[in-house]
Amino acid sequence: MNREIRGKQIILREQREEDAPFFAYWFSQPQVMFQCGFEKPTNEEEIKASINAGHRSKDSVWFTITDLEGNLIGETGLLRMFPAWHQTDLTIIIPDPEMQHRGYGTEAIRLILDMAFKEYEMHRVSIGVVGLNTGCAGIL
Repeated sequence: MNREIRGKQIILREQREEDAPFFAYWFSQPQVMFQCGFEKPTNEEEIKASINAGHRSKDSVWFTITDLEGNLIGETGLLRMFPAWHQTDLTIIIPDPEMQHRGYGTEAIRLILDMAFKEYEMHRVSIGVVGLNTGCAGIL
């Protein structure tokens, strides 16, 4: 996958190894770890391995969320894609509190849902929200 989906405020683009420092930093912050259910901090090498595994995956697609200038905001994706039943799960995280409540998450969800239903012909897309993530729960 080498693709880019442009919105009004954001771009969903293929994840790259150079994204690893951003995600390693945020995915090691206690609040983000708690909200995402991560049990231990992560490092850049683990993130790079995850990105590369995502590129080879047959049942998931992952995107880095950037602003229109290319600054990293977060990630979103479809995982556990089950074409036979036309269903998948959606994931999204915008870890930096400074980037939250700006409409980026809402737009990212709309873009990826559009892709799920039109491109992948999904009939059902599920998302789970950790109880303390009231911001995300508010846009679903």
